[in-house]
Amino acid sequence: MIAALRAADKNNHQLLLLTRGGGSKEDLWCFNDEQLARTIASLKTPILTAIGHEQDISIADWVADETEITPTAAGERLSGRFLQQTHNLSNQYNYLNLLMQNTIRQNQQSIDVATHQLQKQHPHNRILQQQNSLNQIQHLLSTRISRHREIATNKLQTLKVSLHAEQPDLRFNKSLLKQQHTRLQDLLHRQFDHKNRKFGHLIGQLQSLSPLNVLTRGFSYTTNMQSQVITSSQQVKVNEVIETRLKSGKIQCKILERFD
Repeated sequence: MIAALRAADKNNHQLLLLTRGGGSKEDLWCFNDEQLARTIASLKTPILTAIGHEQDISIADWVADETEITPTAAGERLSGRFLQQTHNLSNQYNYLNLLMQNTIRQNQQSIDVATHQLQKQHPHNRILQQQNSLNQIQHLLSTRISRHREIATNKLQTLKVSLHAEQPDLRFNKSLLKQQHTRLQDLLHRQFDHKNRKFGHLIGQLQSLSPLNVLTRGFSYTTNMQSQVITSSQQVKVNEVIETRLKSGKIQCKILERFD
């Protein structure tokens, strides 16, 4: 025991635990050894002892920094705060995940509303205006996602440091925290890529509805000299000059005869 304690004291542990279950006085008598007591007193690392049961008292208990009545009590004392921190970490992850889903859903609704308004407006004059609005929404969505991702990363880092300070061995939880962090980042990237693809699809639909695209297929539209679109022969008079817009350029025509 003396050799093991001296070796462990050199490894910069946060705490050493010296413990043994119940037994006869003869079984526990080794913990009354003078050399063992002097070794415990000389350790640089704090030491917690839990030797025998409640009624068992040894010299090792007297010289230790802290003592518990049973090994079970010592284990509960060491693990209680770790379990609480693990529970808090799980709650924080669930909260951040819910917050991110709500943010994405709200921005999705904003994009849907903007798209609906675009479809109700004039195809030629409103396309550029609504396209600018969509660009602003996309920028806002990207900014919010980046900000929430930064907040989530900072909170996870803070929790990781706090958990490390409370528990001697956190290798498993560090690995779990890293996996959750990676999953959260992957989720953010997938959501962002999905929105970008949907945005590109909407732009393609808007371009396909543009009257200029219709003109490239051989169609044209005609207006009077006041720029009013003519959709009926009753809108013009004989000898009136009208203007027809083609894919390339425009022509002016004079009404010779009208067929209603």
